[in-house]
Amino acid sequence: MSASCTSAPGSWAPLAEPLFRTLWIATLIANTGTWTQDMAASWLMTSATDSPLLVSLMQGAASLPYLLFAFPAGVLADSLNQRTMLVTAAFFVACVSALMAGLSLVMPITPWMLLLYIFAMGAGGAFYDPVWKGVVPQLVKPELQTSAFGLDGVSVNLARALGPAVAGILIGLQSPSLALAFNAVSFIALALLLLRWTPEVRTIKPISATAFVSSLRTGIQFARFSPAVLRILSRSLMFLLPASVMWALLPLIGRKAMGLSSGGYGMLVGSVGLGAIAVIGLMPRLKSRLGTEGMMFAGNLCFIANLAALAYVPHFGTLCATMALAGAGWILVLSNLQASLLPATPTWVRGRVIAIYSLTFFGSVSAGSIVWGFVAQLSSPQIALTIALLALAASATCGLFLTLPSTGSASVTPSPALPLATMTPAFSETLDIQGEGPVAVYNDYQVPSQNRAEFLEKVILLGRIRRKNGAYQWGIFEDLENPVLQKERFMVSSRVEYGDQNSRMSDEDQAVLADIIRLTMTGQPPAQRYFRLEAIN
Repeated sequence: MSASCTSAPGSWAPLAEPLFRTLWIATLIANTGTWTQDMAASWLMTSATDSPLLVSLMQGAASLPYLLFAFPAGVLADSLNQRTMLVTAAFFVACVSALMAGLSLVMPITPWMLLLYIFAMGAGGAFYDPVWKGVVPQLVKPELQTSAFGLDGVSVNLARALGPAVAGILIGLQSPSLALAFNAVSFIALALLLLRWTPEVRTIKPISATAFVSSLRTGIQFARFSPAVLRILSRSLMFLLPASVMWALLPLIGRKAMGLSSGGYGMLVGSVGLGAIAVIGLMPRLKSRLGTEGMMFAGNLCFIANLAALAYVPHFGTLCATMALAGAGWILVLSNLQASLLPATPTWVRGRVIAIYSLTFFGSVSAGSIVWGFVAQLSSPQIALTIALLALAASATCGLFLTLPSTGSASVTPSPALPLATMTPAFSETLDIQGEGPVAVYNDYQVPSQNRAEFLEKVILLGRIRRKNGAYQWGIFEDLENPVLQKERFMVSSRVEYGDQNSRMSDEDQAVLADIIRLTMTGQPPAQRYFRLEAIN
């Protein structure tokens, strides 16, 4: 460990924090249980059917719950007690896995029973993951947060190496039911350890159905109107759609095409985790030499090499080596995507944005798995792998024109300064915190003709900022009788929401608003008026 710390100062430092260390070990055990049951489920499925489509649907069944539940879970993560959500999700996963272990002992497991089980496990993960990613920064000091997220990735990939090996032993000893039972025990242990953690004190507000829907919309708007987040999500989609072919078809290739035993298949899958762990120690050096985009390109190349081997060189020793390359490529790409996401997301919407990222991740894997399963069913696994390989090669060039945001870019943290254009005193004094209903906000700007073009350029940028922070139906209107007058108009879901929106403006947002005010005749914040919607037809 000391050698690692010398090559990458601070990489292991979060483990000195007792609570983080305890939960990290518990998470490692639970992740190992997850990979153990994944292999057990793959073994059961390939024992029950030879259909490439049914085998590939396993990835779709695991990912679909994230499409359905991850975003609502992100809203709840920003609003409810985090420990309660984590413990409930962990106990749910343990109960489902224990039930499946019992059923596999007393009756034959059909492919559709397996798909239902995998869907239920994914539902538990969809409610657990967005909350956990928001909890990690609370467990360590601010200067250790980056290393803490790195160690979270180490946990996942160490489990990816250990889980298949454990599954191979347990399946060989008795049957997949023992591997499923191991997963149940691992999540019970995780839940019990989480009960020892006291989360940081937060103001928990009861969330109504209206507020819940408003929070959903606000999260989507932030992602839609944040250029940095959009780039990260786009790059995720471009990598994961073709890369998902490996996870979709690997059980079929390993079990049927290569005729591997449970131990051999476990070694093949475990090689992915070993490759990921090996490259983690090199990350700081690679970062300094290659930069973010260089690491992304290298990760794509590693994955391309493995797809080529899966398609054309089905030799066990060769595939173990290329699967390790795929593990290295997987961590190179995903670690840079995640490292770019957090600095681009303020805390007030982080849970929802993480949920949207999770939705993109698992949605891409789910959709890709189904597509590659159909292609393999209609043609062959080799053709599906070849098409995915070519798509991934095209994706590797995206860094030339769709670069990830720098982790040192401008802060998105809300500015401590008061917004230049905020609620008037009269509006604040009459604020009814119980009042619901949309509010229209009007800002009047007096803009001289020589500044009009620059004003419109800046105010359109302000419109993106307004919508990113929660507004909708934004527009800028010119007075037909007095062209000097420009009227900005936008809607917010309630008067309380408008106050929240003002508090979300970062220093960069404030600078845009200051530039707009500088272009007006008065050089003062605009006159504002507010109207609450009473009826609409």
